[in-house]
Amino acid sequence: HYAGCTVSAPSRASLMTGLHTGHTQIRGNKGVAPEGQEPMRGDTYTLAKLFKSKDYATGIFGKWGLGYPGSASEPNAMGFDEFYGYNCQSLAHSYYPEHLWHNHEKIEFPENKDSGRETYSADLIHQQALDFIRGNKDKPFFAMLTYTLPHAEINLPHDSIYQIYENRFEETIYDRPGSYFRSEKPRASIAAMVSRLAASAGELMDALQTQGIDQNHVVFFTNATLTTHEGVALHVFL
Repeated sequence: HYAGCTVSAPSRASLMTGLHTGHTQIRGNKGVAPEGQEPMRGDTYTLAKLFKSKDYATGIFGKWGLGYPGSASEPNAMGFDEFYGYNCQSLAHSYYPEHLWHNHEKIEFPENKDSGRETYSADLIHQQALDFIRGNKDKPFFAMLTYTLPHAEINLPHDSIYQIYENRFEETIYDRPGSYFRSEKPRASIAAMVSRLAASAGELMDALQTQGIDQNHVVFFTNATLTTHEGVALHVFL
């Protein structure tokens, strides 16, 4: 299958609505200051609204990018019971953000200010998704996991996964002051990000199996956008 568009917001809008970009309202990555993107109309019918109308629990974990905080197109207004992650797709370029959103609550991470590398967003988002799956094992649910791995910026914990690839490639330091975080070994970092995503997918499948619900759930694993400058943003549907 092809993505709905070559960049984030309109591709995600097509995925959310089932409409191609000739019919969707969102046709580009239009930011809204100080945080967020151009919202969809409040009456937009989405996948989440469809599932919610059939009494499914609905959750989205990762990147939103379809309406700024306080707009008529926040995740909770678009059919999702639970949201945890980045409202703004531009801020999602940082893996050590100063805040994320849990529904309407802004979760602050002061330890990440001034280029701090303490709280890694991908791990938090993944844990929230697992908690949602485990918490709804006895009812129908729709989980949309808009993980940002792998994606610029190329930044991740230098843990055991990173160490697998640390010395396996010829590397050129990636350093653009004022842009993304400096990466001394970008090839190793991207490889490790892909492995972290694969590990997360495995943990999700294990969670379904452990709860005894792996045989009555359908899992779609698909990329939402593929561009030369952004990398791949991946969506998992349960």
